[in-house]
Order: sequence, then C-alpha cells, then structure tokens
Amino acid sequence: MDPSPTIAQQLAALPRLTVNDLQRRYAEAFGDETAARNKAWRVKRIAWKVQANAHGGLLALLIDPIGYDGVAGKVAIKFRGAGIQSLTRELPDKREERRA
Repeated sequence: MDPSPTIAQQLAALPRLTVNDLQRRYAEAFGDETAARNKAWRVKRIAWKVQANAHGGLLALLIDPIGYDGVAGKVAIKFRGAGIQSLTRELPDKREERRA
C-alpha cells in the first residue's frame, strides 16, 4: 500500500493546520513565502497548487505567463495553441481509461 496521502486526504488536512504550518506548506509548494496571514487564503492557494501538481499543471500547458499592465489596468492572457491541441488529443484517451 502506498504510504503517501491521496490528494483528497491532503486537501482535507489543510484546514486543520495552523497558520505557521500553512506558511511552511506554502513555501514548500510555491518555493517562496507569503506575507499573507489569512488562513482561508493560504488553504485555498495550497489546495490549488496540490491539485495542479497532481494533474500536471494544466494552466501552464494552456497559457503563457499572464501579463499585467498596472498603468493601463489591463491583463493580457496568451493561449498556447500547441497546448490546447495537445490537451484535446489527450482528453479522449483519459475518458477511455476511466471507462475501462
């Protein structure tokens, strides 16, 4: 039996952690600390990262880093055509695996 916790177990444990424990988990997950002390925000961000890591970082496959122009107040999102094509090729395979 695999001793590592499942994604669901990891996510369920997050709200029970202290703010300091969440700070440590955040630093492990993102490679940097955050000054935010809001426990709910940390739980949400860590949960997102756990799922993204487990599922291959889907957003990184689909989009380039998001640009933000603070002066103009505009956000620029550039989609990667190759990433979208790759995803559409993989989706039918994943559906077949679930049915089997």
